[in-house]
Amino acid sequence: MKIGPGIRCLTRAHVERLHPQNMRESELWERLLDAKKNRSIMECSTRNSPDTQRMGLVCYHAYSIVGLSELKNGTRLLKIRNTWGHGEWEGKWCDSDPRWTDTVKRQVDMFADCDDGSFYIELSDFSIHYNRLYFATFDENSENQQEFLITQKGYWMPPYAGGVSTKNPQFYVLFGNDTDTKQLSLTLKIPQSQYSTDSGDHRLVLLVCGLDSNGKPKERIKPIKHLDSIIKQSHGLVARQTTLALRLSANVRGIIVIPCWDNGRGGNRDTGTGSFKLTVKCNVKFGMEQLNNGNKRGSARAIDRDLGRANIVPAGLMGSSTFDSISRAVSEASESCSVM
Repeated sequence: MKIGPGIRCLTRAHVERLHPQNMRESELWERLLDAKKNRSIMECSTRNSPDTQRMGLVCYHAYSIVGLSELKNGTRLLKIRNTWGHGEWEGKWCDSDPRWTDTVKRQVDMFADCDDGSFYIELSDFSIHYNRLYFATFDENSENQQEFLITQKGYWMPPYAGGVSTKNPQFYVLFGNDTDTKQLSLTLKIPQSQYSTDSGDHRLVLLVCGLDSNGKPKERIKPIKHLDSIIKQSHGLVARQTTLALRLSANVRGIIVIPCWDNGRGGNRDTGTGSFKLTVKCNVKFGMEQLNNGNKRGSARAIDRDLGRANIVPAGLMGSSTFDSISRAVSEASESCSVM
């Protein structure tokens, strides 16, 4: 994995890439000082050149910038660490350079004459031998924010390919004991090959069901059989993927997510099959388990027989902040759920 995407994947910070050789030294130094002030992660990589290799550096290799120092005579030094923990710069200001007098050593953060992978290099030499510089900066409000993600692959196979109904694979999402409001993003995605050969015959729909508030969290959760427990439905979409966002109150312990693949005419053929990936992202820890994988055909009913309408949540309610108009059967669950 490349340095920039790797840092982004590990930290979710905003990553900026610079090319030192294309910058004035004064501009480059100011950018480095700003990054240090903002507590940004600073990484860099070497060019591919025999001259760089002769100076003790590894070509095409990642290094970390761990310090900046400006001496009293105006010399600007970067303290760099080889991620291997050994192998150092052998040019000006290397560990054995006679320029390191006791007076100069007191002008930098820390100096150690040993092969520990850390060394000082002058800014001008840095611009020559390092051709990429990365700053990873965190948002001011993201210090205490975390995001948890789970992706599971599933299949629509008879009898679990029942259009927009409960006769589909069902996933139980169980939240931890966090006291925070839960912000969720649900994404349903089908393979490109499946979408290409489908010719627009099917639409993707996500159904979210509330659980009985009297149920104990440790009890075995049973698949939903009727649609009167639906608290939110995404708009039917003929596309490779559809996304639904929800905000749940802190006391909600779990939900059931039903990914649907519907031909738009009330259901699918008994032979209809397909695959999908369901991704759930949340700001609190959670687990996800498929409930009816491999079970026998249940007594699920289609939408038109359950509620007598094409949309579980009335179209006028989509995008609103309350669920006051939903039927009494789901009123208790609706008090703990709102649309983002």
